[in-house]
Amino acid sequence: VPPQLIGEAVRLHSQWKGRSPRRESTQRGRFQFASRPQFKAAAANVASIPAEGLPEIAFIGRSNVGKSSLLNKLSGASALAHVSEKPGRTQQLVFFEVGKGDGAFTLVDMPGYGFALASEAAASAWQQLCADYFSSRATLKLVLVLADARFGLKPSDMQMLEFLEAARVQYVVVLTKADLAGPPKRLAQVAALVQDSARNARHMQRPVAMVSSRYGAGVEQLQRRVIAAATGVDPFEVAEDRSAVLQPASHANWRGPQSPRRRTQQASPSAQGSPSGPSGRRRRGRPWEGSSMTRKPRRASHR
Repeated sequence: VPPQLIGEAVRLHSQWKGRSPRRESTQRGRFQFASRPQFKAAAANVASIPAEGLPEIAFIGRSNVGKSSLLNKLSGASALAHVSEKPGRTQQLVFFEVGKGDGAFTLVDMPGYGFALASEAAASAWQQLCADYFSSRATLKLVLVLADARFGLKPSDMQMLEFLEAARVQYVVVLTKADLAGPPKRLAQVAALVQDSARNARHMQRPVAMVSSRYGAGVEQLQRRVIAAATGVDPFEVAEDRSAVLQPASHANWRGPQSPRRRTQQASPSAQGSPSGPSGRRRRGRPWEGSSMTRKPRRASHR
């Protein structure tokens, strides 16, 4: 197992160990989107797919893999996608616009594959719709293929990866429900097995992402990857540049807030020409002793 995957699994595990699930589903991560997603369009067939425009990030996976929960957690919206216990709830392509200006892009919620509570004809129509979308969409920048961290890649997941490879579409595998996968070593082993299964893939981005929508673990890292893929700009580098601009010119000379008395003492021209010595403390004794002030002359003797 690569050390990078073990370290990431341990870090994620520490975020939910001994803690209760986060109820604030609208909490947003450090690399949150610039604005809340806005519904743009829904397409049940190829003819109803909106025209190409903004960069697009698509989400797909097996039915009941936790796609809706992850979309809500990533976007910071509590009801962007409907969370249902019934697999196959999403039956069309749903487009949401996020961001502002040059940083705007589109999230695409796609129907799940595998088992679904729908007719065979309807499931076949969804598959054809997704295939047409992947094959012809020039604005598609990245596909997030979601897989349950408890089971890893199933045959239907491998078929999806093979199809994306044939379509030459960039994708990343996201292991959801990481908090249910067991100890960190077990989670890292599943991630390593996923990467080994697709070791010859040319369009798969590594490393495998691991998230827990229940606890919010791994969400910030996935937000960063989504924004970077959609806009071509890494938000972490932007944050580092901003912090460098806002930092003081010299940290060595900055000692935090100071009292007026301390500032007055430090504002003296020099230690030699002030009542304060080199250590900054005022000398005891008469005010003119040890300073450049004229000493008081002695009285003349009358002897």
